[in-house]
Amino acid sequence: SFEEILQLKPDLVVADSVIHAQPQLRSAIEGLGIPVIFAGAETYAQVLQGVELLGKVLDANGKATETVTRIKAAHDAAKAAVGTTSVSAVVLIAGRDNTLFAAKKTSYPGDILTELGVANPAADGPEAGQGFPGYTLLAPESLVQYDPDVIFTLTPGPASVPRLSTLIPTIPPFKSLKAVTTNKVIEIPVDIVLEAPGPRVELAFLAVTAAVK
Repeated sequence: SFEEILQLKPDLVVADSVIHAQPQLRSAIEGLGIPVIFAGAETYAQVLQGVELLGKVLDANGKATETVTRIKAAHDAAKAAVGTTSVSAVVLIAGRDNTLFAAKKTSYPGDILTELGVANPAADGPEAGQGFPGYTLLAPESLVQYDPDVIFTLTPGPASVPRLSTLIPTIPPFKSLKAVTTNKVIEIPVDIVLEAPGPRVELAFLAVTAAVK
C-alpha cells in the first residue's frame, strides 16, 4: 500500500513502467512526494536500457555495465547456438476457458524468439485485445497448421494448477504435432518472461537454446 511505502521512507521509488497504462495509479505514486523512476521490459532492448537506467540513478554504473555485458554475451551465445537452423516455435498461454493464445513478435517472449532467429509463425497474428496484449488468439486448427518444431508454454498461477505443457499433448488434434512427438513441449517459468521480465532474460535464452538443439 502507499502507506507502507511512506513508512519505509525511501529516497527513491522504482516502479514498473506498465503503470504508465494506469493513469490513476501512476498519479498516486507520483503524488507521494518521493522521486520515482519507471523501469520495465517489453523487449530485449528494454532490458538493457532498464539496467543502464538503474545503474545511473543508483550510482552503480560499473555494476550495470557488467550486467549489460553479461546479458549481451548470453544473447550472442544463444543466437550462435540457434545458428542457421530452420527451427520454428510458438509460445502459448491459455485463458480461463482454456482458449489458447500465442505470443506475437510484439510480446516479450515473442521478441526473444525474434532476437535469437527462431521462426515464430504467430509473430504477426491479429492482436487478441485487452487482457492479452502482445498475444494473438490461436485456434486449434491454426496450431495444427503451424506444426512448430517447439512449443513453449506459460502457466500463470500456483503450482497446483496443471501445467499447460502437460495438457497440450493430451488434446487429440495436437497428438501428432512435431513438438509433441519429439517431446519438445516445454514449460517456461512465468516469472522469467511474463511476470517479471528483466535481467534474467539469460534464463530465457538458455531455455530456447536447450529446446532447439
